[in-house]
Amino acid sequence: MTKLEEFLANTPFTTERKVYWGEMDAMQHVNNTQYFRYFEDLRTDFSEQQTSKVQSPEFNPVVAEINCRFLAAIHYPDLLYLGLSIEHIGNSQVIHRYDIFSTQQSAVVATGVARMVNIDLASGKKQTLPDTHKALFAKFMKPEAREQ
Repeated sequence: MTKLEEFLANTPFTTERKVYWGEMDAMQHVNNTQYFRYFEDLRTDFSEQQTSKVQSPEFNPVVAEINCRFLAAIHYPDLLYLGLSIEHIGNSQVIHRYDIFSTQQSAVVATGVARMVNIDLASGKKQTLPDTHKALFAKFMKPEAREQ
């Protein structure tokens, strides 16, 4: 099994993303701010393909916290696989785990974690995640995250 095949087999949700020349900076690698855009692309694809299946007016997630660990520089040209898994489901929040796999380097080149909080749009305060979304998110947890 190749490293890419292993990555895809062990990651509950993935999407492909080409690296574009314009994403590089003066240091001739992808600018560090772009990694957060890759995470946003991944969240958007996940939302469009998965959470849209269980629409609810009580589901309004916002990014409350996000980080990125840069493991290796990304260069043009490259094809990336962006991976998402769920690390934790709380009463009003869900923790996303992000991984960026570079086919050029045949390795994960960045990881990230985002704490998504469900809010009430009228008050702006956190509110309980709908049970339908908790059940959906549980399907995207890795086995080791379920054991915690």
